[in-house]
Amino acid sequence: MLLFNRRDLQAGLDQLSGVLPVGDVDKLADRLNRPGPDRLPTCWEVVLLAAFSKVGRIKQEDALSNRKRPDLWYFDAGTPDECLFVADITAVSDADRHREYPMAQFSQEIQKCARKVGLSVNDVHIQYEAELDTGRRVPKTRLKLPPKGQYFQFIAQHVLPFFRRIQASSSNSDSLRLTADGADITVTFQRGKRFFGASYTPVTGIHALTNNVLWNALQLKAKKLKASGAPTAGIIVCDGGCDFLRANQIRPPSPSEADIFREFLRRTEWVAFVAVVGAEESAPNVFGGSTTHRINARWYVRSDARYEEIEKVVGRAVGLLPTPAFNTATAFLNQNGNGFGQGSMGYSSVSEKSIRISARSLQRLLAGELTVEGFEGAHRWRRELPNDPRPFPNPFSRKLRQGQLIERVDVERGPGDDDLVTFHFGEPDPALAPFRVRRSDDLAKKVRS
Repeated sequence: MLLFNRRDLQAGLDQLSGVLPVGDVDKLADRLNRPGPDRLPTCWEVVLLAAFSKVGRIKQEDALSNRKRPDLWYFDAGTPDECLFVADITAVSDADRHREYPMAQFSQEIQKCARKVGLSVNDVHIQYEAELDTGRRVPKTRLKLPPKGQYFQFIAQHVLPFFRRIQASSSNSDSLRLTADGADITVTFQRGKRFFGASYTPVTGIHALTNNVLWNALQLKAKKLKASGAPTAGIIVCDGGCDFLRANQIRPPSPSEADIFREFLRRTEWVAFVAVVGAEESAPNVFGGSTTHRINARWYVRSDARYEEIEKVVGRAVGLLPTPAFNTATAFLNQNGNGFGQGSMGYSSVSEKSIRISARSLQRLLAGELTVEGFEGAHRWRRELPNDPRPFPNPFSRKLRQGQLIERVDVERGPGDDDLVTFHFGEPDPALAPFRVRRSDDLAKKVRS
């Protein structure tokens, strides 16, 4: 899964092909095609550069004396020969903290133990305890886990016997608190739960104004921009999988996002502005609807009349960014996938005379990538049988049983990275339907139609 629809990213590359050197655009395309941690930052870079290129003129200068090259030199349309500002794009993530605490891997190993003894993983919940480590120069949240490299042994020694005891006793509920080897973990078993669960205090919180993941990213870019010698410079901070940028939780004495950026601008006089962009998700309300995504942007500019024009340019560029396909948390977790997603797989709209489905899922079915069972399962359809009372029968099966044949097929550009195919069906056809005698009122209806 990519943060933006592939079609929008391709449109961004096409836009940049007429603006930047071909070699630079090739590198962006290569990074998008390659699974890994560079994918999400590249998504942001492509759409941002494309947006700024629509507002004014952009270019990338030769490498500086430190062999670094700022991402963006912006020239306003009204003064094409005068650089308005130089900017660098950085994506901030919590990847280092996630590597330090591989919670997904730890939880998966516990789930494997449950399956090994024949228990349902849905009946399991894990509670990881944490503490604020104030012994460091910069306080950080520390999860109480066993030492690295001993996870498998720890789980095999303590959790596996616990699950075996539950299976042998047919107990409906039990819990185990583990406090050995510096850990503090509670594993709870409750039959009949709907989902597996794990809860813990986030380890990605920021507890200091400086010397944090956000501040450190700003400092790296500030050094690069100072070497550019440009009179006006800025930094565009993208959410590359950073909890703090999404939640912006204020937990005294923790600083806020605004506190960090304003302190940075106060100390770094050669940086005129910091812009922040992220992708948010809005869940359906109680009355229905679907999940929607949007760009969330804000910027911090020095209070000087000289920078009013920059603020306008940044605002216009942000307004041209495409709608995200996912939120940044989902995109961050799926950077190692193939990047193609499922399109509108599972979508369908059925009426008396038509059926609309995903074009990609139909082509995968015809290509043999999907079985009929898999296709029906994705749509939650059931093969219709005579007198079958179950809901959601396969609508194609129903049309066939009713003798309705496909009369016309339309393909329309769909949302995101998929198109929609609409099959139009006629009246029951004697090629498949029983012979019948038309009544006079039926003939009259046919003439009127």
